[in-house]
Amino acid sequence: MSLRTVHIVFIVFATMLSFLLGLWALMRGIADASGLMIGIGLIALISGIILVFYGVTFRRKIKHLA
Repeated sequence: MSLRTVHIVFIVFATMLSFLLGLWALMRGIADASGLMIGIGLIALISGIILVFYGVTFRRKIKHLA
């Protein structure tokens, strides 16, 4: 497995984990009326969105190098 493939797999798993954490924290924050959990959820969701853009950018750069 090449380093590029490992990097792409890592980005995919990090993105999924970020979105799952964000959704869990938001649901927990809304149920408990906890501002901290809602904040953590929003930060995790924003991180997931950033990871999606990073993954797309990485794939585009790799296509030009290969």
